[in-house]
Amino acid sequence: MLLQPTSPRPRSPGFSTLNENSSAVGPRYGSAETKSVRSKTLSHSDPFDLFPAFLRGKLCWDPSSFYDAEHKYIMQLDQTDILAIETAIASFNALGKDLPSLSPETFPLPAELRHRLRHISHQVHHGIGFAVLRGLDPRRYNDTENVIAYCGLASYVGVERVTNAFGMSMNHLRNAEQDARPKDREDRELNASKRSKGMKFHADRYYADILAMYFKQNAALGGEQYLASFWTIYNMLMVEAPNVLKVLAQDWEWPPSSITTLDGPVLYQSAGRVLVQLVWQPFIEHPSFLSEEQKQALDKVQEIAKRVSIELDHKEGDIQFVNNFALLHARKGFKDSTENSRHILRMGIRDLEHGWTLPKQYNELTNLAFKPVEDQTIPVHDFDPYFKTTVAATTHHHG
Repeated sequence: MLLQPTSPRPRSPGFSTLNENSSAVGPRYGSAETKSVRSKTLSHSDPFDLFPAFLRGKLCWDPSSFYDAEHKYIMQLDQTDILAIETAIASFNALGKDLPSLSPETFPLPAELRHRLRHISHQVHHGIGFAVLRGLDPRRYNDTENVIAYCGLASYVGVERVTNAFGMSMNHLRNAEQDARPKDREDRELNASKRSKGMKFHADRYYADILAMYFKQNAALGGEQYLASFWTIYNMLMVEAPNVLKVLAQDWEWPPSSITTLDGPVLYQSAGRVLVQLVWQPFIEHPSFLSEEQKQALDKVQEIAKRVSIELDHKEGDIQFVNNFALLHARKGFKDSTENSRHILRMGIRDLEHGWTLPKQYNELTNLAFKPVEDQTIPVHDFDPYFKTTVAATTHHHG
């Protein structure tokens, strides 16, 4: 059900703006903030020689940074915003276009709301690395309207979407363990994102700049989410265990999977920034690929991540935006009930205006995952949880 127009009322900003004088950076292919490099005279035979000695900026946060300060990351929608969003839903439906065509042009919003959504992109890339858009009520809308609202709003933060080999540009994160297994999927297992078991701290590998997640329904019990700044972890490792960083910066041999597997490091550096692409699931399934040194490195990152993480409260209707290069995310296991079954819609998105400069090889790989609108499908329902509506990209590792 959509809201009916009401008289305008005074507005509150709802989302704190950041001090624009620090950590300012340029567009994806332009300049970036300067950071000290460990050594400029070494031969660089060790990849870690090119990494910064210390990271500074708003991404270097810990739990004390957000004590009683949710306003730093929550953008609260009010009734005027909801009315504008519902008007945009109706406007898009009137166009008769397919869901992948959702964009700022086909999902028009008032200038002030557009500005706040664009500020989310700035905060994710150049601020603390995450933001929560709060105020939608998924129960007011049907399945298609929820997808339209989610994809339309997310397009203002990042208009480009990761698309897998089957053309799917959105995933459904839910427990599919009780779903009947199709006969032609007997040789496949569910991805970790389709199970109820908890997940360690990770950043989805070869996926996207931003994780955009819409909490359509929460679980009956559990499912708590956690974020940790890898920039904070990096600085702590420099003091406590610098050799761990050296291990993470080396090329790793990654286990085979249903997707194309490419060897590469866990840590990258580009334009003075450090990017992390740490996942556990491939090594949980294939432990023989993990050396003792690598296992110890992953364990140390997990141990520090627990120390410096925050629990990110989530309400139904929240849309979370997370920097997938700078932050690690984790969740506890969960239990569903007849009335409450965890269901999150997820996209990997990219914003070229604010996006980070990536290493050349990595950029070439991620570019393969972003396809034109005409090659995209946005599945309203999770019609193939064992395969097509799970695999996010041809080079993607999740969990």
